[in-house]
Amino acid sequence: MVILREKIIKEINVFLDWENTDLDWVNYFKIYSDIFLNLLNRRKFKCKWYDIIHIIASEEYDDDIHEKNKPIYKNGSCVLSEDIYKNTNESEKNSLALECVYNGILDLVKRDWWNVDVINSIYNEIQENWINTELVAKETDSKKYSLKVTYSQYDSELYTIFFILTDKKSWESYKREMNKGNKDFLNMWLASIRISPKNIQMRPWVSTYWDVTEPFDIHIGNFIKGSNFKINYKENI
Repeated sequence: MVILREKIIKEINVFLDWENTDLDWVNYFKIYSDIFLNLLNRRKFKCKWYDIIHIIASEEYDDDIHEKNKPIYKNGSCVLSEDIYKNTNESEKNSLALECVYNGILDLVKRDWWNVDVINSIYNEIQENWINTELVAKETDSKKYSLKVTYSQYDSELYTIFFILTDKKSWESYKREMNKGNKDFLNMWLASIRISPKNIQMRPWVSTYWDVTEPFDIHIGNFIKGSNFKINYKENI
């Protein structure tokens, strides 16, 4: 008997089975795939044996794609008309893209007996703020404080990054906008983050890709007072 190991989902990808797949508009499909992935991982949601989801959007429901599954990924089908999507305004594109991701994941839910309530709760959460849904990137704490690094979509490529510091004794929280950056910024500049008695300490990965590889500290007292902090970096392109 083969025991199927449960895996955290690593990727959710949307593929458009259309005649013309050039996206000259904001790629809402990628945005909502990333949001769904983050919220599934935050809930420690796991699948049996596969960790990549491919959502195929086409003019008609395609049952045959389930025969093309591979050991590391599974396909979900959703219906989305190319003409309808391309001839709608931005608000409608936004809504249709979320429905596409949601329905593609639901297609797998029905087949694999996932917890549908988890998928529905994520869908409802996203509908509150749409592409501006705030996601948690990192968390750390000390005896006195806890810190969350969160981000929300700024445009199709950049995120607005926030630090939220909470005093464990008073439970007061202090939220500061830090930077706008892409996923490389989040993963490389904030590779390590911790709270010392007086500072929030960030340690980036040392890389020739970045001009700045020095540690960056923020004094907690100044952070609470509301001082503005920006991590200055420049990509070596």
